[in-house]
Amino acid sequence: MSKLYTGCGDKGYTRTLNNKHISKCDALIELIGTLDEFSSCLGVAKVHIKDEALIYDIELLQKKLIGIMGELAGGEVNVFEECIKTVEKMTDRYSSGFDGFSLPGKNSASAFLDLARCVVRRAERIAVKLSQQGRVRDLTLVYLNRTSDLVYAMSRYAENK
Repeated sequence: MSKLYTGCGDKGYTRTLNNKHISKCDALIELIGTLDEFSSCLGVAKVHIKDEALIYDIELLQKKLIGIMGELAGGEVNVFEECIKTVEKMTDRYSSGFDGFSLPGKNSASAFLDLARCVVRRAERIAVKLSQQGRVRDLTLVYLNRTSDLVYAMSRYAENK
């Protein structure tokens, strides 16, 4: 196995999957890091959840995020129209009992999901900036927007579990 550290980033640069040398303070790297933070927040929420279906769907999101981060780093395209439709269906399922907005913090699971939602919203704002520069695909931007709605719906659902 190769070593986890390479020393390549010691001067503030990293290499993408398509071998581009890029500053660690570039907005693209900030977006990838924010998506990683979002996935970690979902992981924290997950350990506070007992509902197996909700855990399963959170893990689907986390796996998709790995693909999106890879895409952003120069890997294969990972977001397609059917991905967005899947997120919309999940949102509809979790928001079926939605009766308005609520304050975060009813229980630990919903609070951590709300925190995750805030992080994905930040990622979306970074992605908008990059999209305007032609550096993020429109479908990826749509996916992030729908995902923040989904996580909001999941949080409201978790409030009642």
